[in-house]
Amino acid sequence: SDAESKITSDTSAKYYLVNDVDTIHTYTNKDAHVTVCLNGHSIVGSKGFTCLGSYAGSVTIADCKGTGVVEYGLDVGKYTTDTFNSTYHRPVMILEGGIYRKWTRVNVGATLIMNGGHLEGTSAKYASLVSYGMVTINGGYITQTNGQPGVRIERKLGSFTMNGGVIDVPENNGIYNSAIARFYLYGGTIY
Repeated sequence: SDAESKITSDTSAKYYLVNDVDTIHTYTNKDAHVTVCLNGHSIVGSKGFTCLGSYAGSVTIADCKGTGVVEYGLDVGKYTTDTFNSTYHRPVMILEGGIYRKWTRVNVGATLIMNGGHLEGTSAKYASLVSYGMVTINGGYITQTNGQPGVRIERKLGSFTMNGGVIDVPENNGIYNSAIARFYLYGGTIY
């Protein structure tokens, strides 16, 4: 599981994990779409930082077996809180399945669309989902177990739209929204 993978693609492609890996970073052409199926395997992130990152184009993360886990950190876009570096082509990540532990960060200029899966926040320092970019929740489940909110929306560049799904954070606020971020609630459940 100490394998580090880098997916670089100028065209659309599908990849299936055949064993556990340490990290995966995707760099695709801004017009390409890559699908990565966890296939029941784990991305373990043993180095203690982001173990699945998407930096250009669009990436769908699925799990055809239902037991795939991303253990430590999901990153969409290049980390910055002020301006967006256009060389990263405004990446889009679509979650269709899988379990994502620790935290998920959506950076400025990036988009996360969650149709399924479970963001299972276990970090005492971060919310399950921290967004400086755009997030749309259509389905799936977001929990947090260490006193942080389930979702933290930051800065005027951040927006959060909830059409479905569940945010379940019984010991804290489900959502923290900074004074200037945009929040739209059309459906779903927040506990």
